[in-house]
Amino acid sequence: MTDPLEGVEIGGATVSDAVVLNNQFGFVLMELVGEVWQMSIRDVEGEVILECEVDGNEATCFP
Repeated sequence: MTDPLEGVEIGGATVSDAVVLNNQFGFVLMELVGEVWQMSIRDVEGEVILECEVDGNEATCFP
């Protein structure tokens, strides 16, 4: 990706910050805990790249 994602509207939510994972992404694991999705972004070997919590239209990620 070369265009910035900040300010783009996706599904009724506006992107305020973004991370681009070039040539690192393998798969995502998601688990619903209560009303919040716990999301683990992993490389092709299963190592965690980034972990996020998705609550409604908001996602908060932790490196």
